[in-house]
Amino acid sequence: MASKSDQELIAQIQAGRRNALGELFDRYSPALYDFIYRITGDRDQTARLLEEVFERVPAALSTLELQAPIRGWLYSLAREYALTFLRQKDWLDSLPPSDEPSVSGLVGDIWRAARGMPAFHRAVLAVEELHGLSPTEKARALGVARTDLNRLIDDARRSFDNQFDLQARQQGRPLSTQIDPERIWGMHRRIGTTGTLFGYLPTVVLPDSLGVMVRGRVLRSAKMSAPSGEPEPVTIPRPEPVILTEPAFETGSTTHQPEPPIERTPVIEEPTPIVVPAEAEGEGCAWRLIGIALLVALIVTAVAVGIGYLLTRDTTGPTITRIEPSENATIPSIPTLPGETTTNVRVSVTYRDERGIDPKAVRLVLDGRDVAPLGIVTDSSVTYNADLDPGVHVVLVEVKDTSGNVTRRSWQFSIGAPAEPTATPTSTVTPTSSPTATRPATPTGTATIIPPPTILDFSATRTVITRGTPVLITWNVQGADQVFFNQEKVEPFGSRLVTPNATTVYHLIANNAGGPVERAVTITVQELPDLIITDIALGPTNQIIFTIGNTGTTGVTRPFLIQVTANSAVVESDRPVAALPAGQQAILTVPNYTVVGSQVVTVRINSLQEVQEADYTNNELTRSITGPTATPTLTLTPTPTNTPTFTPTPTFTPSPTNTFTPTPTNTRTPTRTRTPTATSVPFAVTNVTAVVTPTLYSGACPGTFNFTGNITTNGAGNVTFRWERSDGIQKSPSTVGVPSAGTVTVTDQWASAPSGSGWQVLHILSPNDFTSSQATFTNSCQ
Repeated sequence: MASKSDQELIAQIQAGRRNALGELFDRYSPALYDFIYRITGDRDQTARLLEEVFERVPAALSTLELQAPIRGWLYSLAREYALTFLRQKDWLDSLPPSDEPSVSGLVGDIWRAARGMPAFHRAVLAVEELHGLSPTEKARALGVARTDLNRLIDDARRSFDNQFDLQARQQGRPLSTQIDPERIWGMHRRIGTTGTLFGYLPTVVLPDSLGVMVRGRVLRSAKMSAPSGEPEPVTIPRPEPVILTEPAFETGSTTHQPEPPIERTPVIEEPTPIVVPAEAEGEGCAWRLIGIALLVALIVTAVAVGIGYLLTRDTTGPTITRIEPSENATIPSIPTLPGETTTNVRVSVTYRDERGIDPKAVRLVLDGRDVAPLGIVTDSSVTYNADLDPGVHVVLVEVKDTSGNVTRRSWQFSIGAPAEPTATPTSTVTPTSSPTATRPATPTGTATIIPPPTILDFSATRTVITRGTPVLITWNVQGADQVFFNQEKVEPFGSRLVTPNATTVYHLIANNAGGPVERAVTITVQELPDLIITDIALGPTNQIIFTIGNTGTTGVTRPFLIQVTANSAVVESDRPVAALPAGQQAILTVPNYTVVGSQVVTVRINSLQEVQEADYTNNELTRSITGPTATPTLTLTPTPTNTPTFTPTPTFTPSPTNTFTPTPTNTRTPTRTRTPTATSVPFAVTNVTAVVTPTLYSGACPGTFNFTGNITTNGAGNVTFRWERSDGIQKSPSTVGVPSAGTVTVTDQWASAPSGSGWQVLHILSPNDFTSSQATFTNSCQ
């Protein structure tokens, strides 16, 4: 028997058939299990989220468009649940160290780099390089327009390569461009022939026993629509407690059928009044006193609970009870192998807390590198064994309890220099002179106290930003032997340009023989919406259709205005949109306007900044769309024709005669003329791109990067543009002449670029506003 199509299964699920939901689970649960795991990195949570995805299918079918790809829709549900889970944990930017057994070899290195990149970039690479989805399914799975797919894929690949190369440099491994996985036994790319090392991750298999268990839970708990003729079994709710009152008699009776249980917010109803007989009126006072006593008891109980909470609330951080090696300890150099200089040292910290420690939040930073993921972390200690060179070493430990209280401590220890070989003395006979009594000089001891280093400055240009805003952090340290910015060893005086996607704490540790000192700067990223126009297209009835998305972290809850122009003429203005949740899109149509010929359409949103959002620079989009060509019309144009008239001269004759005199007339001869109705297309830039060479530089400083921009126009004219950089510098505007429709090339150079990642965009200023995607580079000059 042929298997049912996806559309047939969906139709049966809508009819309330649970077996159809089970078949859909069997068909797609293995792939979705792998997809969710590559986003969350946790097998237990992956199984739970997979169950929630399929439980939601019957209720979410109302969001499924007609003839839409079912697989892409299921992937979009899985992505939403996975990212929501990470957002609740504050793990969207990177995953914490895993407590699952680590994988060795290249696959382990790839997965550790993937865990360090943003979650959405992992989702993009998963659908592109691990799962065989069509372009339409990919766009639906990621919740983006098809026109944005290539840009998102490029951004995700750059993010992975940067993370992999960063970890490779820290551990002395080959970079991503220096590895050929096809030469490694057992390594195979899952999809296609090109891409990043991410594409070599193996499939995460859904165990059969786990699949059977999750499938059973889904079929039991999914809320299905009752099929015709087969009503869903009705659960009779537990009867509510009955309060006896005086009986009330009514004429007739009514039979009540039990209704399915409905989740309701508990409501405290006022009790039914009790009718007191006249002879019992004397007892009314007693009833009122009882009610007052109960009310007082409830108030006292509530106050006691509140005071108890305030008294028992945990505001004390964990206590660090022991550190090893001890502060300022000097460990003798004992090389692990002959000919080597490193000494194996056990670094250990013991701690405790009354409410319990969160092991996943423990950090142990040794010489600027977080080694907790490589050591043994428990709820009472963290231990790491390291082979260290002679000299001073700095340790920072950070411990957080289950209530969120944090305790930090930093200290240093030294490893002595290796022992020098001692020469064997040789006996020599020396003549001895007569001894002379001499008073020995009394030695004078002088103790030198070395003060710890001084952090003169550690600050940021801004401490409250919106997502994606670059921030410059600077520092100035005096008297330090070593300085670490987060986990990077840096110079005592320097700066870093950072672009945090979430609220981040940056640490600066300075150290010398007098001990370490530490400062911290917190960059708070505001949770704001981000409105963007993702697409402008021509509808089936030649109307303008455009898509608005909210790529921010919170939803839009107040109206904002939209304006649409075609060839600079306003065709729709002041159209309000009431709300748009985060991560969702709205597709709108311009009514009462038909596109004829080629037109340049511009959509502007939130131009009055009614809604506070993360980025106001992406609220405008311009596209050229072409409708049907205008049909020529026949126009009758009268053409005057002059006919000459001859008037003879009268003469006298002997016999008068009647002479006929012709009368001059003007005769108009109609002429048919074809006059086509032409639509002028204004000069505009239709596309702009920017690329950088090289994308990665690791030679001698300074590093120089060359940028090439391509500007495409629909005709001849002048284009004004400027280059804009990630450090906030904008070049002076320049103008280039375009002789005809086509593409022209412009160039720029960034000399002495700062270390780290940077980018530059080509911004068109006129005849219309257009900005290229970022041309990103990484400068690792030495």
